[in-house]
Amino acid sequence: MTKKLSRRLLTGGLAIVASLTLVACGKQAAVSSTSSTSSKATAESPSAKAYREAQKLIKEGRFQTAIDRLDDVHNPSSQVKALKVDLQKYVQAQKSYDKQDYQKTVSTLSQRQSNNQRLNSAMDNLSARAAGAANGGQVSTKKQNSTAAQANSSSATSASSSSSQTDQTPVDQSVVDFATKMGFTGSDYQIITQSDNGENFRFEVRRNNADNTVANMVGIYSYNSKTGAVTKID
Repeated sequence: MTKKLSRRLLTGGLAIVASLTLVACGKQAAVSSTSSTSSKATAESPSAKAYREAQKLIKEGRFQTAIDRLDDVHNPSSQVKALKVDLQKYVQAQKSYDKQDYQKTVSTLSQRQSNNQRLNSAMDNLSARAAGAANGGQVSTKKQNSTAAQANSSSATSASSSSSQTDQTPVDQSVVDFATKMGFTGSDYQIITQSDNGENFRFEVRRNNADNTVANMVGIYSYNSKTGAVTKID
């Protein structure tokens, strides 16, 4: 009888110990899970967060607000610094453009430090418009090397559809003739020469949106400068 009672007490004690052990393990797992979640929540550095939020503001065309957001970072990363410099250049260039100081506008935008595609596109568009305005032109053009993936913004030139300048190259004159024929003569148009085969040209036409932050594709055209024939390729 005594032995049976001892066994029952021992069994009950082991069950209690096991239950307490499971409860302790459960609490430890919960603490570990909370710690892991907290770690993930705080993993993004202030610079990374500011950079991400600034990119969103740039997409919305809120350039000065993006600068203000980056100013909030006390120890900015090199990525944040580069983006801030280019944003400040763009805002300053926009002010120069509004004052009709077109040469200063182009000069301000000649160097870039960041790789933000939307900002670089806005800078390219503003630079092209300033270059066109500086030369009294209405059509903004770029020559694109067929072996390069991107056209250099410094190659942007301006051609006037209403002028009869004698110093224009055959390519520039063909751009003017093509633009006049198709009605692409506003200052918001960009015409990029993709290829030049004597009399036959391939032009990529883009048009700036309302706030001049994005150049939307109008189409790609084949143009024969001798016959004036135009074919839309895409």
